Formats: sequence, C-alpha cells, structure tokens
Amino acid sequence: MQSSRLTRSLNMPRAALARAAGPGWQAAVELMLYAVTLLCVQAGLLAPGHYLAGDIANAGLLVLLVNAGPDPETCATATEAAAVAAMRALAVVALIAIIGLGLPLHDGSDAAGTLVVAMLVGAAAIWIAPGVGLPRASLLRARLSTLHLWPAAAGLALGLVAYLLGASPVWSAGASGARVLVALVAAVVAAAVEEGVFRGLVQITMQRAAGRVGFVGSVVLFSATYLGTGSAALVLTFALAGLIFADNVARTGSLVGAGLGHVVLVLAAGALWPAVLGRRHHASLSDLGTTIVLSLAIAVVAAISLRRQLPADNVSAATGGG
Repeated sequence: MQSSRLTRSLNMPRAALARAAGPGWQAAVELMLYAVTLLCVQAGLLAPGHYLAGDIANAGLLVLLVNAGPDPETCATATEAAAVAAMRALAVVALIAIIGLGLPLHDGSDAAGTLVVAMLVGAAAIWIAPGVGLPRASLLRARLSTLHLWPAAAGLALGLVAYLLGASPVWSAGASGARVLVALVAAVVAAAVEEGVFRGLVQITMQRAAGRVGFVGSVVLFSATYLGTGSAALVLTFALAGLIFADNVARTGSLVGAGLGHVVLVLAAGALWPAVLGRRHHASLSDLGTTIVLSLAIAVVAAISLRRQLPADNVSAATGGG
C-alpha cells in the first residue's frame, strides 16, 4: 500500500542522510543548541511575572531561527538541509508568543483571543510548510485509520485526569450561549493548530534531522508550553498525551489521530467531565501520587515508542515508501 505524503516526509531517506554526514554536522549541532535554548526559554520564563521577559526572548529566538543556516536549497548536504528546515519549524513555536503579544486583545474574552492567535499561528504554519519540505496537503489531508482511535481514547482518559487535577473549564460559570460557543470553537481550533505545529512541523523536521533524539525533543518542547499551569502532575498529563500523539504520527504518517486526540483531551477536561461530574476549581487527585504514576507511564510509553522506531535503512521499505 502506498504511503501518504506525510509518511514519506516523516520517513525521508535516512540512509542518504547518514552517507551525507560530514559538513552537515555543524548544522545539526546548531539545531540542538537552538532547541535547548527554546526549551530553556519556555521552562524559565513562563512562570507568572516573567511573561514580558519570555516574549522578548522568544522575539530574539524568532529572528535567529528564521535566519539560521543557509537556504535549504543551497545546503551542501542532506543533513544540513534537514537541520536548517527544523530550525525554521522551531521558529513557529517562538512565533506563538509573539503573535499573542502583538495583538490588541485586552478588551476581548480569553477565548476570543485564543481563537485569533490560533488562527494566525495555523495560517503561519501552513504558509511555512513548503519551506521546510512539507506539502501543505500533507498537513490538511484527513486519512482515517483505526489506529487514530487510540489517541482519542487516550485523550478522553487523560482529560479526566486533567479535570481531577483541577484543570480550568473551557468557559466561565454563567457564560452566555455565544461565549460558550466561542470558547468551544477556540478550544478545538487551538488544539488542532498545536498538533499542526508540534507534530506536523516540529516533530517531522526534527525527526528528519536527529532521528530518535528529534522525536523526543519535539515532545519535550510541546510539554514545556504547559509549564505555566503551575502543576507538575498537569504538565506530565499533557506530556504523556503529547508522547502518545507523537507516536501515532510516527506510526501512521497522519495528523488525524493526534489532532483528534488533542481535541478530545481539551474538550473532555474542560467541557465534558465538568458537565458530567460538576464544575470544580480544586484538585481532586494527589499531585505527588499522580506525578509518580504519570512519570512511570511516560517512561513505559517512551520505551515502547522508541523501540518501535525502525532502523534507518528499513524505514522506507516498512512504510511502503519508495
């Protein structure tokens, strides 16, 4: 069976990258340095009271990442081209904070602001996709598979965990019907855009450039964006979800399962479970106990996922690519 364009993009000829190793290693090291720097910005400057510093740091990183390395079409090796493309993809992560900073949304609702930011980031991701070697159609195509049910099931279960840990409802108490509708639309669009950015752009390009290290790095970067929640257990909940979504993309070559799972997770935590079990603003689970359980679950899922990753020479054949 022929693989999709996204599968072929994810499983580019790694053997060719290995043969091309040489001058490209400098670009690969530069990519890792930028990725670590971006992670440090997310980890250290998302705490309350440091938003301005985080925005300034993200702005600087955005400029550096967009201008890092040569044009991918003029790179001397495939390794260098893959690393440069991954740097361009990381720039979209930094762009998210910049868009939120630059928009005059102070008089609107949080949901409306989230919706506007998500739409603009989504448009930027679609626009930049061809520049990092991803056909736009590969990000938008819906290719259904039974494997996509697993992320949805995980999203429903982890949504319950997030709800019991005190995750905020999607809309505030007493909100009008219009505000509830805007909040639901914003939640769905934001979840879909996050998957387009972190799985469609960041994971695929980083996995091209650095294999398993890139796969893990994309999940860590995704998890770091939730550090502002202030709860270690809640961050680990989204980290486990991100790992499951990333594994599904690596297995299927499609964003459908990840996008569906993320939408289910957000709506379950902020709408479904509050409607079924009642709105709560305090945690119902032990933060320490849940942290331990989630950490073990992440270790197990990561081990299974990384072990499933095929050797470079067998990737194309195993996925039906040519």
